[in-house]
Parts: sequence; structure tokens; C-alpha cells
Amino acid sequence: MKSKSLSVMMVRWLLLVPLCTIGCELVAGIEDRTLGDSPECKQYCTDVMSECIGDTAVYESPKVCSAVCRLLDLGDKNEAAGDTVACREKRVEAQALSEAKSVCPKAGPGTGSPCLADTVDASAACQSYCHLLPRACPAEAAKVHLDSEPECLRQCAALNVPAGDFNINKYKSGDTLECRLYHLSAAAVDPTTHCQHTLIAPWTAKQPCLDDPLGAPSCDRYCSIMDAACTGTNGGRFAVYETTEQCKAVCNTLAGAGMLGTNSDLAATPKNESPTNTIGCRKFHAYSALNDPELHCKHAGPTSAGYC
Repeated sequence: MKSKSLSVMMVRWLLLVPLCTIGCELVAGIEDRTLGDSPECKQYCTDVMSECIGDTAVYESPKVCSAVCRLLDLGDKNEAAGDTVACREKRVEAQALSEAKSVCPKAGPGTGSPCLADTVDASAACQSYCHLLPRACPAEAAKVHLDSEPECLRQCAALNVPAGDFNINKYKSGDTLECRLYHLSAAAVDPTTHCQHTLIAPWTAKQPCLDDPLGAPSCDRYCSIMDAACTGTNGGRFAVYETTEQCKAVCNTLAGAGMLGTNSDLAATPKNESPTNTIGCRKFHAYSALNDPELHCKHAGPTSAGYC
């Protein structure tokens, strides 16, 4: 009886071996894709971490570089085009022919395309941002419609134009696309901490990728956000300004009346309670209007609909 039980167990074990082998291969495959680096990523991260250092560093660590690289398309170095790993690697290889300060920013996360362009302009950097964001922070991107590339590119136009000198030491804070790219790179390793800092419109007025909370907002910055959200054709039926010039004229009038406020101003509770009847409050709602113009354009406009 005991011998028969052992035989049955042996048969069952033999039947399970092929299934376990297949299952283990599948698990191993998942681990390889998730945790392992391709040869292209290994080469790129080795090169960019050794060539772009100090005030030209574009990744905090090899771990961050590897995590970002896994989110990118590999591409083909022979074609030298596209927002790819191959494009970035080709830029690093060009270092021998150029200065690190001009090459390294174009080899980092915001390289854009075409691959060997002399500069990384706003549209190219936004292209990289909109490519990486939904891959690194899918839930956060979906909440504000940044998982759609056309919508992401539309909203990205509200951000400061890249200075062309991206590095991890300079752009950990400040209201720029580069700051968001820094936190987006970090989110590839630690999404819980950094995904909330990667979005175009801030969740609060005190997030790292914003202007100095105690500083006064500028009319140029306020109106550049309004241009993308609530002005002219971009604002659609929710537009509160016809042109950028009109926005700046209104802003300068309010500024002359001492109503600039600070970059951390929010709508007060109850409404109309000072000191939030400011350009700072309107600027915050201008950012929010990028995602929800119906609700926030009127709050970002000249009267703020009594909200600021």
C-alpha cells in the first residue's frame, strides 16, 4: 500500500516537472525584462555615467539610468533618429568631438529628436517627457490625461523652454521642464515619492518643480501658462483672454495695484479672503486649467469669478 502511494506521488511529481519548467521560464523571462538591462542599455549607461559627471551629470546613479533606459525604445544607431536609447548613445559617442556641457544635456532623459540636432528645443524635450511619463507614472498621467501624447504635448507648451543645460544638480527644483524630467527619472526607480512631482500642473503650490513659494509671480510666466490653457484658440470656448498681449496688459494693471502676491497663493476659504486675490492665485488656477479649463479658466481670469 505504501509502495503504491509512493508510485502515485512520483508520477504526479514527474507530471509537474514540465509545467514547473515552463512556469519558471516565464517567470525568469518576466524578471529579465523587468530587472535586467539590454546590452544597449548597459552600454549607454556605462558611457553616460562615465562621460557626464559633476556639473554635466544627467542621472543620479547607474540605477536611475538603467530604470529610465528600460522605459525607452532601443532604436537603431545607424539611423540616428528618434527619441531612443540609440540616439542618446550616439550623442555620448559624439562627446569626443564636443564639450561635455553641450553634449551631455542632449544625451540625457530629455533628448528629443532628431538625434543629432544642435540643440534640444522645447518641442523635442516635451516629446521625451510625454514619451516617458505614462511609462514611469501611468496612474498619475492618466488622471490628468497626460497619457495621451497630443494632450501631453499641448499642456507641456505651458512650461518654461529648456535652457539646453540639463543636469541633475541644477534642476531638482524650479518651474521648468528640466525639473520635471529630473523627478521623472527618479520616478522610474521610486514612483511613490516622485510621480507626484513630475506632472505639469502642480497638485499643491509648494511642490519642488515650482517657482520660489515666497517669490512674486511674473506676468510673463502667468500669461505663458494662460496661453496654453485659456487664451485665444487654445482656450476654446473657455478662453478668458483673446491674446497674450491682452493677458499681459491685465496682469500689469493688477501688478500695479499691488496684487502680484506670491507663487504659493491659493484660493482662500472663505472665498475672497485676502491675501489671495492675486496673480499668484490666478497662476495656480491657470495651471489647473490645463487639465480642466471649464472649471479653472474663469478662476484664472481677470476677475477670478470671485474665487481668488
